[in-house]
Amino acid sequence: MWLRIILIGFLCAFYTLFSTELHAQKDWLKATKIDWLQLSKVNFRTEMNHDVGYKVSVPEFHADVEALDKKKVQIEGYIIPMEIGENYFALSAYPFEVCFFCGQAGPETVMEVYVAEPVRLDKKKIKVEGILYLNRKDANHLIYMLKKAKEVK
Repeated sequence: MWLRIILIGFLCAFYTLFSTELHAQKDWLKATKIDWLQLSKVNFRTEMNHDVGYKVSVPEFHADVEALDKKKVQIEGYIIPMEIGENYFALSAYPFEVCFFCGQAGPETVMEVYVAEPVRLDKKKIKVEGILYLNRKDANHLIYMLKKAKEVK
């Protein structure tokens, strides 16, 4: 009888400890919701890029934006299709007609998105989440890249 009570007590303690650990992991996996206003906290300086042979704008991110580097985030925007493939597109704060690529907005209003599963191409806003990378040096990419991304419905 006492053995059974001790065993039940041990199982309850183990379950409580394990359950707390699962909740902690779940919070770690949760994406931080961000918006384009947060990502606009960036300044640019011009410097010579010897890899491409001309001067480029180099981003200087605000500390709030720096804190998001390599973190799981969630953001809404408009898909700007790219020719590279269906698992790669640009996400814009603005619709195609007034986006960065049309000269109507700055580079802080758009990001590269890499998804494992193809995303529906639509003119409506979509929500995606993934790991945000800040691009400080590579002139061949946008300043924001969202990798391991997926659409959130």
